[in-house]
Amino acid sequence: MKVSISFIGTESVSSEYTLSQNGFKLGSLEKIRIFAEDVGNLQSIKLRVAGNDSYGCSTIRIESEMNYWTFECREPLQCPRNCQTELTVTNMENYDVTVKTSSLDNSGTTLPVYIVLWGNSKKSPKKLLTDRGFPTGSLVQSTISTLDVGNLYAISLYLNGDDMWRPEEIIVKKINSLGESVEKVFKNLGNSIVASLEKGLTIKLKNPDSDSDSDESDDASNSLLDRNDQQRIIKLSCTDYLKDNENFGPSYGTSNVNYLMFLVSCPHDCMREPQKTIGLSIHPEESPICISAIVDRAMSYYGGIISVNIFKGLPSYSGGQKMYIIF
Repeated sequence: MKVSISFIGTESVSSEYTLSQNGFKLGSLEKIRIFAEDVGNLQSIKLRVAGNDSYGCSTIRIESEMNYWTFECREPLQCPRNCQTELTVTNMENYDVTVKTSSLDNSGTTLPVYIVLWGNSKKSPKKLLTDRGFPTGSLVQSTISTLDVGNLYAISLYLNGDDMWRPEEIIVKKINSLGESVEKVFKNLGNSIVASLEKGLTIKLKNPDSDSDSDESDDASNSLLDRNDQQRIIKLSCTDYLKDNENFGPSYGTSNVNYLMFLVSCPHDCMREPQKTIGLSIHPEESPICISAIVDRAMSYYGGIISVNIFKGLPSYSGGQKMYIIF
C-alpha cells in the first residue's frame, strides 16, 4: 500500500511526495525526511493512499528549520471509498491515562486498546493506549497526545480484534492553564466488557463538572426533570449527529428502529457552526442534532435540554438547506 503526502501553505501547494511504498506497521513510529518546495506557513496536509489495505495514523508532526506543526489523524483511509483526507494544524494536549483491569478471571486482553475522549467542546479520534493489551488485575499508565477536548465528561474504549476485556477503572489526568493537575475517574460499575472495535464501552461521568464520578449532592427538587431523567441526559456537542455516534450505542442503525426517545443537552452558540442540516422537523441520521433543533425552533440559540425521538429512516426528507452564518 502506497502512502503519499502533499503540503498546503499560505503561499502555495506542494507536489505529492511518497511516505511509504508498503505502508506502516501497527503502532510504529517512523521519521521520514523530505525535501520539498517552500509553501510558506504550513496550514494543512493532504494524505493519499493507493492499494487495497487500510491505513490509519495517530498523529503526524512536521518540522522545518525552527518551526513545527502537529496534525491529528481521523478515520482510517481505504480505497476506493476513502482514498484521501486533508488534515489541519492541531494544538495538542497530553493526557495521562491510568488503566486498571479487573481481577476477575480472564478479564485481560493481549489486543491493542484504543480510547476516545469526549469533552464539552470536542471529541478526540481513536487514540492507541497500548498495542500489547492489559493483563488481568494490572495497573498501567499511558500518555496520549490529542486535541484539547475541553471539560472531559466521557470516554469510549475499543479493542482492535475480538476478545473480552473487562476494565475496572480509568483515570484521566491533564494539566490545565493554571498548571494544576485535573483528574477525572471513570468506573466500570456494571463490569461491562469491551469486545471489539464495533462493540466498545462508553463510560460517562454522572457529574461532568466535578473532578470525581460521584452523584450530585444538590437537591434537584426544583428541577423540571427528576434525578433519574437527569442521569439519562446525553451531553452533545454542536456538531454531533446520530450516525456512528457512540453516545447512542457503538453500532446504531435507524433502519431497524421503530421508536426510541433520548434526552440530550446542547451547548450554546451552535449557530456559529457552518454545518449542513437536512430535513425539517424530521431529519436523517447525518443531520447535526443540536443545529437541527435550532432550525426547527425547538431550541433557542442559548442551547438547552431537548427530547430526540428516533424513528425508522424515511426514503427522503423535505426541506432543509445548507446554513451560512454571517457575522
